[in-house]
Amino acid sequence: MKTKTLEQLKSILRSNWLFVFLTFLYCLVQYFFLQNNTVPMQWDDAWFYENSIKLFDNISRIGFMQGIFEYVKIGQTKPPLINMLMTVFFFLFGRNMNSIIPYFLFLILFNNILLLALFQRYKNLSLPIKILAFSLLNLSPISVGLSRIFMADYLMGIMIFFILIEFTGQKRSFILGVLLALGLLAKTQFIIYIISIYVYILFSTFKKPKNIFMLIFPSLILFFPWVIYNLKIFIDFTYNISFGGASKNYSLGGIFDLNTFKVYWLQIINYVIGAINLAGIILFIFLARKQKNKVHLNKDLFIVLISLFLFTLILSFNVNKAFRFAYPLIVYTAFLAIYVFKNLRNTLSLTILSIVILVLSSFSLLNTSFPKFSITREFKSILFFSPNLGTNYPFRRGNWKQKEILEEIKIVSRNKKSSIIFLGDYQYFNLNNFSLYSTFNNFPFNIGTIAYFSKNLNNEEVF
Repeated sequence: MKTKTLEQLKSILRSNWLFVFLTFLYCLVQYFFLQNNTVPMQWDDAWFYENSIKLFDNISRIGFMQGIFEYVKIGQTKPPLINMLMTVFFFLFGRNMNSIIPYFLFLILFNNILLLALFQRYKNLSLPIKILAFSLLNLSPISVGLSRIFMADYLMGIMIFFILIEFTGQKRSFILGVLLALGLLAKTQFIIYIISIYVYILFSTFKKPKNIFMLIFPSLILFFPWVIYNLKIFIDFTYNISFGGASKNYSLGGIFDLNTFKVYWLQIINYVIGAINLAGIILFIFLARKQKNKVHLNKDLFIVLISLFLFTLILSFNVNKAFRFAYPLIVYTAFLAIYVFKNLRNTLSLTILSIVILVLSSFSLLNTSFPKFSITREFKSILFFSPNLGTNYPFRRGNWKQKEILEEIKIVSRNKKSSIIFLGDYQYFNLNNFSLYSTFNNFPFNIGTIAYFSKNLNNEEVF
């Protein structure tokens, strides 16, 4: 059995050697970026990393069996899957700031393993379609950016990609149930991206109680304990970030304003899909029509398209216009490129087009990873090349003194439990990254700002 599985794996790698090599190169670029990007984490990423350290410390202190249940206390406002996964990497690579690098590389590799599995399902898939799907999934501006920021969006995207593969394949209830639970543990908004898929599955298995149980059971034991424990804080935060005061920080104007719609979708083109990929997709569709490529609208494809339409509608008319929430657009587009074009014949024009997309997208990756490039090319506000594409930008060096400042305060406070209050909140100098360094170095500080002041700062001294 093991020999057969090994042979199958070798066969997959041999038949897709080009994409194994491209994945290796992509990981190499990301590795060099992460090694050279020495500025502190910013806001949410520092918050997530600090909670990962807290979870790891809890497990180390009270033992695995007791410590694993501590995950329900982690985060409170944001689901803790990213913290739980990072804890594994702390055990493997040590409790240090560099353990985040193998975590990022693991997610990239896992994402591309799923892509290879999809290639293997459609064995007659032409090379240009494979190149297009690889470019979309890996080299889109949002994919590059989110795959090196410690936030839950990229992890959630992997769950969605896995669900699309399983839903259009074997539809195993338990696997889909586990993926639903993990997706919910990754990000609260997860459900809006796959709602129609799971509604359809529930209705289609309504007469099979066993399948319904297997679909729901993983969420009952994994996600709901965390939700129930943090229910009030979770509801307040979710409302605030979606419709309340916090959402207005990411608003572009009135949700029914035509200008808001225009600005938002221009951001989607520039910072999410990428102008190069969008132009490539349009040309692929044109060439497919010339081939008279027939797309059979079966039930699976219809449900996937409904799911894509619904969450696109929600994104378009949501108050919070943070464009990273649109990352699943890339996942759906890469999947649909394979599913819709799976019967497309290989032609010289398609091959040339796919190679041009790959080369230009690769150059864009280098342009937004290393400061020496910094080329900008645009057409009527549409960015084809830019050194800054939203979450995707060249590495930055900086010798920030968070640890040294905290050590000075520790001396002045005589190592007493104290509160540190910030008068401002800046990109690399804020409560989140100071709190991260405080937790990482076991300093006795509780850190806040005037904007986010906590009522629980009842300590002896305030700095």
